[in-house]
Amino acid sequence: MAMFIKSKGRFLVRDILNVLEEENSFLTMQQIAQRLEYPSIHSVKNTCHDLKKRIDELYSSDDIEFIISQRGGVRMKRNKVNLHLLTQAINESSVRYNTTLSLLINRELVTLDYCEKNFISKSTLVRKMRRTSRLLSHYGLNISISDRIKLTGKESMVRIGEFIFLTLNYESLSAFLFYPQDENYLQQTNQVFHYLNLSLAENEIEYLAIWFFVNQYSIEEGYLLDENFELLNFFEDYEFIEKPHFLSDWSENNWKFFLLFLYTMDYISLEKAIAVKKKNPFAEEINQWIACFEEHYFVMDKNQKEITEKKLTKQLQYDAIIKPGMDVMPYLENLDVTYLQERFPIYFSHFEKFWKNFTDSNPIYAKRPSAKLSSILNCIYFVPLLTYMPEVSIFVCTNTSKAHQYLLKEKIHVHLRDRVIKFEEDIHLADIIVTTLNSLEVTSEKQTLVQIRPASPTKDLDRIKAVVETRVQTAAKSHNAQGDELGK
Repeated sequence: MAMFIKSKGRFLVRDILNVLEEENSFLTMQQIAQRLEYPSIHSVKNTCHDLKKRIDELYSSDDIEFIISQRGGVRMKRNKVNLHLLTQAINESSVRYNTTLSLLINRELVTLDYCEKNFISKSTLVRKMRRTSRLLSHYGLNISISDRIKLTGKESMVRIGEFIFLTLNYESLSAFLFYPQDENYLQQTNQVFHYLNLSLAENEIEYLAIWFFVNQYSIEEGYLLDENFELLNFFEDYEFIEKPHFLSDWSENNWKFFLLFLYTMDYISLEKAIAVKKKNPFAEEINQWIACFEEHYFVMDKNQKEITEKKLTKQLQYDAIIKPGMDVMPYLENLDVTYLQERFPIYFSHFEKFWKNFTDSNPIYAKRPSAKLSSILNCIYFVPLLTYMPEVSIFVCTNTSKAHQYLLKEKIHVHLRDRVIKFEEDIHLADIIVTTLNSLEVTSEKQTLVQIRPASPTKDLDRIKAVVETRVQTAAKSHNAQGDELGK
């Protein structure tokens, strides 16, 4: 995954890329501006030209084609590769990004030296860092700029912030540390996970080495882990494997902190390294979550409850450590909740009722976007997205062979794989009539007729999909209206 450091320009880059990703044909600058609603055509034009320059520098034409045509507009065709290199390059050219990263790693910088090195004035630096300062303040971290630029706050949060910041922009330790530095930390990381008796893939080691680096470098530089009452209480809730002898410069609490946050990430299994003591610190919340789930979805069996307890323990512990006071989803690209809400409106209508029920009992989580996001993922794990999708029935009528009709149905089914459709044999029972005949008519005003060519080209399939989509959205509005009436 990748992150754009918050700024209007970087959000515009992200949004233009998202628009172009959804289109196979050319879009004019005006069309892009209209779809996004907020930017001017001039901003779109400048951003597109900058994107083309960067993409041409980073990728071969076989990987990504970014075409700007005076007549046609803009088109992007991406093959095999993702856009991680692009987002990384954009961030690394940002003063805000470089300053934030330097602060997270070094804790403080000499203002004059830093400004001279980056060819900016102190006033420009203050202005550019204002947004970052507001963002970090939600996590109890503060940036001050005078003769020195300082990052202050709980050491545990600085380390977590540094890790999140690095992993959102880099896929591996080697991507931001030069040899032999990276090799040294990778060897130590391997040693740690060998001690934990975990056999990991190379990419997993590279990723987790970033968390090891964050902690090891902080310890080497003498940044002491805050032993506040809350953190010590967290440690008391778990049993930890003994600290290895080769981490001689680590305190017991450094080791526990390293394992606890790694455990909450749920990236790898750490059941033999860390375990909840007899009394789960989140037992009450977990029981209430399951009760609300069962009220709105289905009654869980023993195995499902155990899975839920394990998931929620990690998620709620993560939330308890970080206490995120804002929604970071606009910064991330790894999950587009808005897209899911638009594609599966009835599903999310059910989820919102469940979530309201849970947060009525636990108001603290109503202001914790990360807890809500985790719950969305938990629900999707047990209840597939298509569960509440309205079924749309289709009657297919052609003057071709049965084999051809079967092929046509298969093409429709594949094209509408994220929708629930049923093929009717009785024309009177169908919502939509798909036909190659000009003479066929609907049998009811509630039906929709779609005439297609026997070859059923993509445009015809898209027309069928558009009609199905209209039906789904109408059903969603009706569902929500009924819910509003019941709620009165």
